[in-house]
Amino acid sequence: GRKVDFRNTVVIMTSNVGAEALKYRKNLGFGVGDNSDKYKDMKGTMLEELKKAFRPEFLNRIDEMIVFHSLEKDELKEIISLMATSLTKRLKEQDIELELTDAALEKIAQEGYDPQYGARPLRRSLQKHVEDRLSEELLKGNVSKGQQVIFDYVDGEFVIRQKDIVNAI
Repeated sequence: GRKVDFRNTVVIMTSNVGAEALKYRKNLGFGVGDNSDKYKDMKGTMLEELKKAFRPEFLNRIDEMIVFHSLEKDELKEIISLMATSLTKRLKEQDIELELTDAALEKIAQEGYDPQYGARPLRRSLQKHVEDRLSEELLKGNVSKGQQVIFDYVDGEFVIRQKDIVNAI
């Protein structure tokens, strides 16, 4: 084998160890309260879970452990908006505009976020509620060029509204 010099290297390791323990805690995630106290509590829980999962010999080789804050609603909605960017670009090529209301973003975030898996399931939630539904509407001919498609969440269900795009000249 080859030898590698790690003297000037920073190794970053990530883990979801402890995520399950945090999943059932009411004061984390979407809760409201003192963030510094929540962070200290979360970090303590995570470090205890790390001690259960890894041997002391391994943990003692790690110089520093950083526990990231849970994602908040606004951050999740921003992630969803970024994920929707590629869909928005594809639709723009067909002269169709897409808008996700705040209520729709919030519901997708609520359904798609899992403290154990982080933001990864958001993609599936966006696909299920927006991309798949929009594909069906396009195939049925309910959405056409020159329209703005607005996804909203009203009275417990996702609603699609269309309106013609008015081009200013």
